[in-house]
Amino acid sequence: MWESRANSSRDSFYTQNQAEHLYSVQIGFQEYGAAFWLPCAQNVAGPDGQTGSVFANLGFTDDVPMCARPAGAAPLYRFYKGSPATDHFYTTSKADADLVQTMGYVYEGVEGYVFSAPGPGRVPL
Repeated sequence: MWESRANSSRDSFYTQNQAEHLYSVQIGFQEYGAAFWLPCAQNVAGPDGQTGSVFANLGFTDDVPMCARPAGAAPLYRFYKGSPATDHFYTTSKADADLVQTMGYVYEGVEGYVFSAPGPGRVPL
């Protein structure tokens, strides 16, 4: 998961799509590189059964077993709200997903999976 930050605020933008990441840097976001690694989320339905974009798996081939949902992990849903105050919102909560959609956010897809409990090799997001 790539991270860039808006210079005018403390907001971070996260994406698995390197082209999106590079574009954010091109338009003035500060480069923070790879923030963390998430199992990919291909063809996963959203909180209300929506389907969204399937983001690239960082160039890895299908024989890398990353796309299965790990036990004890929840989908990390991604939403976007356009002008005038463009913003991305990420959540694992159905209630939060429902709320931001009433505020004009559009579901974009599942970025990956996050664990809800500590474990070996895990760090808080």
